[in-house]
Amino acid sequence: MAAGSWRTDAGIGDANVALVNGPIQMAMNATTKNQIAIADPVIQGILARDTGYSQLIGALGLQQSFAAIGQGKMTATAEGSDVAATNFTIGTTSLTPARREFARNASDMARALQEKLLSGQLAPDMYAMMVYEGYLVWGNTFIDLLVAHASATTYEAGTTGTGLLWSTIMHMVYDMVDRGNTGPIAGFISVKGIKDLADDTLSLGGAVQMSQQAQQFLDIGASGARIGTFFGNLHLYMNSELDTDGADTLGIAVGSEGLDSKHQIVNLPYEAISLVEAGLYTVELKRAAGGTTRTSVATYNATGIRQQRALSAIRYAT
Repeated sequence: MAAGSWRTDAGIGDANVALVNGPIQMAMNATTKNQIAIADPVIQGILARDTGYSQLIGALGLQQSFAAIGQGKMTATAEGSDVAATNFTIGTTSLTPARREFARNASDMARALQEKLLSGQLAPDMYAMMVYEGYLVWGNTFIDLLVAHASATTYEAGTTGTGLLWSTIMHMVYDMVDRGNTGPIAGFISVKGIKDLADDTLSLGGAVQMSQQAQQFLDIGASGARIGTFFGNLHLYMNSELDTDGADTLGIAVGSEGLDSKHQIVNLPYEAISLVEAGLYTVELKRAAGGTTRTSVATYNATGIRQQRALSAIRYAT
């Protein structure tokens, strides 16, 4: 009887009984980059606003308006004439959470044969590992939704068909500061963008190449997905969730007021076998026919652009 992978619909059959036991190892992939990105102050600020919004009642949606205070200018007005009033509101944004789900199947044979083989660094048993994976899957989805807004930004840095340059990044930061972004900025680019910046650094030569920031970039390159802090307030990350536009990759820079998210907390019903109710997501067990247990990770959320002035796409050749 042929056996599938441990976590497939096929489960594990008799073919695995004769195999030599071995621990399950966790692959290092895009998830690692996403978990580092979630810890950034900008992303944490988005989540803090999210949890601060009251739970939605009635229509499933959140709308907010923004006001420009003190940004206008007086105009010459003839005596006895009236001047048109300027509305405080400069724009609105709305979020409508949608349900998203990710599922795994594990057969009875899988648990019987493999549960005790799990590496302790992952989890003590299958259920604990599913709880852990629930958080990782939610994080992957959340970061993917955030960076996907690069294609809808008003402002953009970089040139189509051209490799990424440090001058592009520097000009982008100055432009964002000019639009009122004085706090931290989280920037996400692909490994191709990082290699473009590395090539640009090595080509600078002279005192510029030996500057503190250039040397910091060269030194930190192999330490993980967080590349470093540049130009005062840009936290730069390597990420694998970025979208493409033709032959270009679209990275994104996010100021503290750039993006918003809303999670709708949906508690599991009494009949559900709940592993986790984390608010932002749930992990539930469903017993199916054929001796199979389905683990379901679900979230109700939405992300959207809060203010365009706090965003910039980063365009460069893929």
